Amino acid sequence: MDVAIDLIKPSPYQPRLFFDTDDLKGEIERDGLLSALVVRKRGEYYELIDGERRLRVLKELGWNRVPLVEIEVDDRTARRSVFKVNKIRENYTVEEEARYYKKLADEGMAFFEIGKELNVDDQWVLAHLNVFKLRANSGL
Repeated sequence: MDVAIDLIKPSPYQPRLFFDTDDLKGEIERDGLLSALVVRKRGEYYELIDGERRLRVLKELGWNRVPLVEIEVDDRTARRSVFKVNKIRENYTVEEEARYYKKLADEGMAFFEIGKELNVDDQWVLAHLNVFKLRANSGL
């Protein structure tokens, strides 16, 4: 299915803060888009589950329509999927991972629930959440 690129919105659960798109842009210019973006329908728009770097590049290249694969998933599955597909491609920075865990904690998840949900050691989650406590205490 192809849709207007303006109907696709990034996931609010995208952990990435930094997107290196230079190599990908060259590949898409040379070979075209080799894999469709993965989305879920959210009212009048589509929420991106997989493909934010591709979406950014396609916008830069002036594409008006893009191929999509639409999946039906609940919020919890969407959140987990966004985290996992991005981590598979490239590890997160400490800041990206810490912000993501904090977002989930701010939504009411305990650190051990976050760990279980994402298949990450709960002490790892706690250590990343402590980044924000250190910043608050140091005035940064």
